[in-house]
Amino acid sequence: MASTLSSFAVMRAPPACSHHLLRPIAAHDHPPSCSGVAAVVVIPLKGASRRRFRNHVRCSVTEHGAAARRFSLQLGLSGRSLASNARCQAQINSADVGVVGDSNGGFVKEEVLPKQQNYSDSREFRLQSVRGADYVGATIASHIWEWRHRWNIHYECAGMENTNAPAMLLLPGFGVGSFHYHQQLRDLGQEYRVWAIDFLGQGKSWPSHDPAPEEAEEVVEEVLEGQVNSKKIRHWSLGKNPEPWAEGLVYSVDTWRDQVHAFIEKVIGGPVYIVGNSLGGYVGSYFAATNPELVKGVTLLNATPFWAFTPNSRRYPLLSKLTPWGGLLPVPIFAKAIIRFWWDLLRNPSTIRNMLGAVYANRSAINKKLITQIIEATDHPAAFAAFASIVFAPRAHTDFGENLISLKERRMPMCMIYGKEDPWVVPFWGQRAKQRNPDAIYYELSPAGHCPHHEAPEVVNTLLRKWVESVQTLGASSPLLESRVNQLHWFVVENEGDRVSVRVKGTQNFWQNLIDRIREIFLKKSLQSQVMETAEKTQK
Repeated sequence: MASTLSSFAVMRAPPACSHHLLRPIAAHDHPPSCSGVAAVVVIPLKGASRRRFRNHVRCSVTEHGAAARRFSLQLGLSGRSLASNARCQAQINSADVGVVGDSNGGFVKEEVLPKQQNYSDSREFRLQSVRGADYVGATIASHIWEWRHRWNIHYECAGMENTNAPAMLLLPGFGVGSFHYHQQLRDLGQEYRVWAIDFLGQGKSWPSHDPAPEEAEEVVEEVLEGQVNSKKIRHWSLGKNPEPWAEGLVYSVDTWRDQVHAFIEKVIGGPVYIVGNSLGGYVGSYFAATNPELVKGVTLLNATPFWAFTPNSRRYPLLSKLTPWGGLLPVPIFAKAIIRFWWDLLRNPSTIRNMLGAVYANRSAINKKLITQIIEATDHPAAFAAFASIVFAPRAHTDFGENLISLKERRMPMCMIYGKEDPWVVPFWGQRAKQRNPDAIYYELSPAGHCPHHEAPEVVNTLLRKWVESVQTLGASSPLLESRVNQLHWFVVENEGDRVSVRVKGTQNFWQNLIDRIREIFLKKSLQSQVMETAEKTQK
């Protein structure tokens, strides 16, 4: 057996259906008796040592040609090590793990390891895919709004014909724009009035003129991947004096909060439900805490719990004076030199792809179009100065935790939807946010990373719909799964083959949260060790 054994599979499933797993998984057709199937992990065994196991763990399906390759691509696992692959870890950590040997296409060995989860009370929801050109949803319209003189704000909207429907404002994360919410605009725009804006200095929201022109114009050629761009960009805001209309321009969270305030008052014209991812969640909670009369509810999607490093002049007046620059345009000479290296590195397509791959659990959501949309924003002549300003801009007047406490005191409805496999805003920070507002409902999605709305849009949209409905009806309609705390449930996206688990998390204190985090880390290490040891025994 050892001489012919080439690989083994780790999968979640009852032992009774283990012999029938590879074909249903590859074809994305999960039979009812195998509803727990999550993934197949294939590890090369022939001539492999324990060290090579760590470096050559691959997750894929070895049969059925194109269907198998598509399954592997959706998981984003091919060629990735188990230790660094969040999607793979997510599928295995909550699994009933079975080890099945594969000898020339036949199963030669089976060993069932201890169960990690009980699925007897789990519920399964089937959702229609909202991805791709085949999905017919609401029409998205693009607009430019002049917030202040020569400060142009780009936004997109859908569902404007739903005149009496609730209004929803979507706030993007850093480095992206309204395009990151297209799957929400098309889907939720069928029932609600939905807007998505680009923060000033990101996406397509830029000053229309140079805020601080140089006396002698300098043309800078950007070099990416060893090739000179066809575009020659003269960077803005590198002169010595700002134009009168640009005085006070700094790309900070206070500026973005004021932008949201003006947008709601001037464009939307009434209170909204705010949905924010990452930086958008930070800005959304900040705005809601200071302007609660304009907000009906707040949804956080892996909101970053901190932003900026420079001390705020109102909170720390003496300390702020020690900082060399607070992000106010124009950009000083020393900042140009510091930022130049990072700017060229971060806007490189390969860097962007690698960064997205690190924070996305569903890597099938990363495509050329997404990377192109991110890079396009950096081609604007104001982009370099905006990035420099963002790096040195001061912190907000109140921090994230204070904002959440303020929202709790005002009884602001709040929903938190967090991807479990986010390496930046790890579950610890999500639970910390829940502690600040115990009344908020907290959904933990897996596998999902830093951008759950883009990785699992069907699931996030469904949860948002039910939550808004419950707020609108004053609790007459309960949020989805609200009464099933800590129970795991499954959402299956038809035509995509995705299975996403959702768990409603209760409030934990700091020490419970910390202990759970440590336990989770050790569980991952233990499970990896079991897999490697079983592989070695099988090889012998």
